[in-house]
Amino acid sequence: PTTAIDMANQLYNAINGSGLSVTATATQAQTSITLAGERVTLLSGSTVGVALEGKTIFVDKTSGTNLRGTLEKPFDNISTAFASAVPGDLVRIVGNGGFDGDRTTLGDNFAYEIGFGSAGGPATLADGSTMSVPSGVTAMIDAGAVFKLRRARIGVGSSSAGVDRSAGSLQVLGTPQERVYFTSWLDESIGRDTYPPTTTPASGDWGGILFRADLDNADARFNYESEGIFLNHVSHADIRYGGGQVRIDTVDVVVNPIQMIEMRPTIAFNRITYSADAAVSADPDSFEETNFLAPEYQLVNRFTPDYERIGPEIHGNVLLENSINGLFVRIATPAGTELRSLTVPGRFDDIDIVHVLAENLKIQGEAGGALLEQS
Repeated sequence: PTTAIDMANQLYNAINGSGLSVTATATQAQTSITLAGERVTLLSGSTVGVALEGKTIFVDKTSGTNLRGTLEKPFDNISTAFASAVPGDLVRIVGNGGFDGDRTTLGDNFAYEIGFGSAGGPATLADGSTMSVPSGVTAMIDAGAVFKLRRARIGVGSSSAGVDRSAGSLQVLGTPQERVYFTSWLDESIGRDTYPPTTTPASGDWGGILFRADLDNADARFNYESEGIFLNHVSHADIRYGGGQVRIDTVDVVVNPIQMIEMRPTIAFNRITYSADAAVSADPDSFEETNFLAPEYQLVNRFTPDYERIGPEIHGNVLLENSINGLFVRIATPAGTELRSLTVPGRFDDIDIVHVLAENLKIQGEAGGALLEQS
């Protein structure tokens, strides 16, 4: 009979001799292999002996034919890239210069379109009805990229107990010279207009970027923040006409341009304008204060450095012409049947943004003091 070592060797030789961009390496025991390289690889749920190493999948709206997600042949659609990604992958979404090749002339740049069209337009826009980062995948948006959305949101983290999107992350990486743009699909001033009728954008045309970890934390799923790793980052973005109502898993909810639920991203040097609701919002537990020297964060044979994190890192943002030009502490639940309490040690420490509370904030727990630990 063929042994595991024989099968691994045969696969190793066949893949490395195929001339494809995929490479295979054998484990020390030579009973399994690891695949690496720019590729789309799908394994059945019962596959054993083959592991996938994290890869970078590229997305570019101006890509041509024979698309494979490589740097030379990037995908031209975000939903296709996400469908090809596995945990550990990086999906890199790049900007483009449109017809004139100049990314600074925004009117002709090809935009990533997410959500639903209006009368006479497409039922679902080109890049899908929503953008939900898959489990274990990091989505990186490069400077110069343009996103146009309608009745949709960009989501990080699980939105229902039945679909696991834990350990995903989003990095919006604009620069002082070149921002990342998020605007309404009806905004004709930015991005190539793919809808012939003349349209005017309005506040609330789309939702926003939603970072949430409440369901994943409740199910004890992996969370990078519990190891002191804060991957979620929104920097130098220009966000317009958000704060609208969107449908998430059959439920209609308002999503703010940047919204946090039990997550602590970095939000820096963004410009948020013309929102129908608060420019930024967070639930009380998003302001958790964590000292990573505590024993619970020191894993077996691994040490987390001694530093602290106090809520989200927010600085340098410009908020104009929004219904609320500040950080709204979202105490009421979407259903409106109960109020969220602060259940963790927390603190407001972001001094250059106004914190807005419309309800009494209940702090769950007892008065502090000395603790007696018994083994």
